[in-house]
Amino acid sequence: MNLFRQKRVEQLFAETYERLRVEINNISIPNVEDLNDKARQLTEKYRVEVPSIHKEGITSSLNLEDSDEHIYKENAYASYPRKDVVATATFTVPITGNEDFFGLLPTMYSQNSFLALVSGESLKFKIRTGYVRLELSEEWKEFIKKTSINAVEFIETNLKNLATDFDKFNIGLFPEILQALEERKKDWIKKKEIDRDINPFK
Repeated sequence: MNLFRQKRVEQLFAETYERLRVEINNISIPNVEDLNDKARQLTEKYRVEVPSIHKEGITSSLNLEDSDEHIYKENAYASYPRKDVVATATFTVPITGNEDFFGLLPTMYSQNSFLALVSGESLKFKIRTGYVRLELSEEWKEFIKKTSINAVEFIETNLKNLATDFDKFNIGLFPEILQALEERKKDWIKKKEIDRDINPFK
C-alpha cells in the first residue's frame, strides 16, 4: 500500500453518505417514535474513527533480501544468485483501527510517500540499504534510523490530518441525519393528508 495515497478522504465521506442516504430512505418513518434518538443511533453507526499506531511496540528485523523480498542466508563471500540482494530492515508497527484508512489521502498532505504492508494489527515498511552484509557500517545504521524516524513521523502527521478531517465529518453527521429524517416525516404526513383527502369513507 502506498500510505495515505490510495483514495482521497472526500471519497470515503461520499461513499459513507451514500450508504447513509439509502438506509434513511429505507426507514419506516411511522415506526420511528423519536427522530432525535434515531438520528443519534445513525450518527453512532456512521461516524468514522481515525486509526492509531503504537510506537512503543515497534520492532525491527534485519535480513538479506532481494527486491522481491526473498530472504537469503548470509554468505561469507557475499555471493548470491541475484545482484540485488542487500541488507534490508523491516519495521513492524502495531496498529489499531480500520487498516484501510492508512490508505486515505487527507485534505492536508505532504508530497512524501512511503510503501507499507498493512494487514491485521500491524503495518510493515522496509528500508533497503546498498550493503550486502548484515554487519552494517555506522553510516548505514544511521541511514536506517533516520529513514525509520521519517517514516513514523510521516504516518503520525497524516493520522493527525485525518483526525481533523474525521472530526469535521463526525460533527456534521447528527444535524444532517436529523434534517433528513424530519424531511421524510414531513413527506409522510403530507402523503397521509393527500390520501385522506381523496377518501370519501374517512
